[in-house]
Amino acid sequence: MDLSLSGTPLAGYTIAPQTSQLLDELISRTIGVFILGTFASLILYGICIIQFYGYVRMYRVDTTSIKLLVLVVMVLETVHTAFSIHACYFYLVSNYSDAIAATHGVWSIEFIPTLQAIITLVSQAFFARRVSLIGPRHQALAIFAFVLLVGSLVLAILMTVDAAHARSWYLFFDQTQWITSCGLLLAGVADFVLSSAIIVGIRRSRAALPRPGSTRFDVVKLYVVNTGLLTGVVHAGSAIMAIIWPSRLVWAALSLVAIKLYSITFLTVLNSRGNLNSRGIEIFDTASCGRNIIARANHLAAVERWNAPAVPDDVPPTIRVQVSAQTEVYGRGEGKHTGSDSLKSLPLVPE
Repeated sequence: MDLSLSGTPLAGYTIAPQTSQLLDELISRTIGVFILGTFASLILYGICIIQFYGYVRMYRVDTTSIKLLVLVVMVLETVHTAFSIHACYFYLVSNYSDAIAATHGVWSIEFIPTLQAIITLVSQAFFARRVSLIGPRHQALAIFAFVLLVGSLVLAILMTVDAAHARSWYLFFDQTQWITSCGLLLAGVADFVLSSAIIVGIRRSRAALPRPGSTRFDVVKLYVVNTGLLTGVVHAGSAIMAIIWPSRLVWAALSLVAIKLYSITFLTVLNSRGNLNSRGIEIFDTASCGRNIIARANHLAAVERWNAPAVPDDVPPTIRVQVSAQTEVYGRGEGKHTGSDSLKSLPLVPE
């Protein structure tokens, strides 16, 4: 007995019970889970817009590189949101009850993995810069994390290519299971490296400069949101789901949420900066070498602009002061006498 659709806009069409059950199962495991992730990402996209509006109002004067990062992230997030909505509309409205369309991909959902990897790379470039400003030894960690993110982008591009050539969802899941898992794992490891470095830097900064007025909420926000730890946890969950349930789009739904959390974290860190007068000021001294006072001033200004943990230097900087005293004596039988003295290097104690 066929299932009649009389009384609906699809009157006159019938679907066999076996086909209907298979279609319902496929939709619930794929696009049904995907649309739940889309709903959650739309809520988070609204938070992104609020954070972006706050940044535009508070930081009209900022470095060009940071402004460019903010603009690129918001444009990519808007395109990402539009692609997610289009995919849901294609399967649930334009091709509702179409068993053939339900088993095939559409261009918007096929390009989403690459778009997500680009957003992750751009957002995490900001955190990699923060890590590199903690100290010279952290620059290697920042470079390592950035290389992992580039590798994740390459795998995402391969996933998009395979999805475009796959003839059905089942073939796509079989062909790209290892690509999906490895791509998400690379991004998760990069998150862990950057978050761990920032957490260690914040602990050292708070140990050197205690903040007695901080509440528990401030501490949780500092370590969970400011460090990018929350995005790393969600991304790790997406990687685990891709390994456990590769044929279900639970990992894709979590990825939609994780991408929006990247942008929210990025904008939240920027908006948490104070009104620092030194932001945008750089001092150059090409005649000096090493970490002198001029280089220290440049470093502190960069730390403030990128909201990196202010870790105290292991060795206090010094200023070499030389004072020359000259005395001239005029008189009968006396010539001009010149003497000079110099002071030793004085340690500079930062306030």
